[in-house]
Amino acid sequence: DQLEQTAGWWSPSLPTVPGAKIRFSFLYDARDLEAPTDDGIVAWVRFASATNQQVTRQFVLGQNDAGQMLGQGSTKGTFSWRRIEATLTVPETAERFAVFFGIRPAKGTARFADIDIQTEPGENPDHAEPEPEGGFEPLDLEAEVRKFIREQTDK
Repeated sequence: DQLEQTAGWWSPSLPTVPGAKIRFSFLYDARDLEAPTDDGIVAWVRFASATNQQVTRQFVLGQNDAGQMLGQGSTKGTFSWRRIEATLTVPETAERFAVFFGIRPAKGTARFADIDIQTEPGENPDHAEPEPEGGFEPLDLEAEVRKFIREQTDK
């Protein structure tokens, strides 16, 4: 698997919820990038469950696991800045995600710039919104203190 031989940069592992939307936007370019395949430059998202036992990845740039090329054609050779914009949906089993930017085995230079990652809550009925105030009735602290003082003075 050539993905095991990639070189690049990982984002920190970040929390997420199933069904959330993650929007990506970034620029990439290459100078004299020689790679054995058309996808010298790659970017993908690694989704993981809380225990890290269920892991999936979704590509944003390069050849994905199904052999489909994502992005704007070949990412080898020399070309000026290209922009990628994509939206991914967080899988049902995921609670964390990290983004990888890098190259497969190659010679040359690849650069990334203007990286923007935005998250939006998704619609997932299995993950209801928490109740306001944590499900507790609001507490009137001043009234409770007066009640306590009355009880103490009535003894």
